[in-house]
Amino acid sequence: METYSNNVYEAVANLNSIGNFNLELDDEERNEIAEFLTGSDESGVNYMYQALQDPEALVKMAWFLLNGEQAFSDVTDYFTN
Repeated sequence: METYSNNVYEAVANLNSIGNFNLELDDEERNEIAEFLTGSDESGVNYMYQALQDPEALVKMAWFLLNGEQAFSDVTDYFTN
């Protein structure tokens, strides 16, 4: 679990863009992402696991994984041009 957490924190630290869209995340936003992926509630249930139990959240995650990067690039390109 420690290796997983370290890898998540490293990936979050390296998250600077999605597609052609540059992200300007502050430390609080980065910590929120990492905590969502690695943290758990008072009963020990991981926050990401909880989100995966919600069909609507799961569909949104799947859409973003399949299409999000291209969508960000398309919107960025549109406004740049």
